[in-house]
Amino acid sequence: MKKCIGILLAALFFSGCSETGQYAGGGAVAGGALGAIIGHNSGRRGGEGAVIGAAVGALAGTAIGQQKQIDKMQQGGTGQMQIAVCPSCNSRVDVSGFPPHSTVACPNCKTEFTY
Repeated sequence: MKKCIGILLAALFFSGCSETGQYAGGGAVAGGALGAIIGHNSGRRGGEGAVIGAAVGALAGTAIGQQKQIDKMQQGGTGQMQIAVCPSCNSRVDVSGFPPHSTVACPNCKTEFTY
C-alpha cells in the first residue's frame, strides 16, 4: 500500500502546475484509486492495478486538459465568449476568435466595424 501511495504522489509531483498537468495529476490519482480497487476486488494485487490505473488516468487527464486549452484559445483565451455590439443594428456579434481591434462584419446587417 505504501508503494501505491508513493507512486501516486510521484505522479502528482511530476504532473506540473499547468492546466494540462493539473488534469493529468487528477486523472492519475483517480485512475490509481480506481485501479487499486478493481485490482484488489478481482483477486489481483492492488498495487498493480493502481499503477495501470494511474497511467491510464494520467493519459486521459492530459487529453482532457489539452482539449480544454484548445477550447479556451478558440474563445479568445479567456474561456468565455466575447461579444461586441453592432453599431448599426445593435445585434450581438460573437468576436471570440478575433484579436482585439479587428474589423468584423455583422451577420445580420453586414455592416463592418472595428471592436
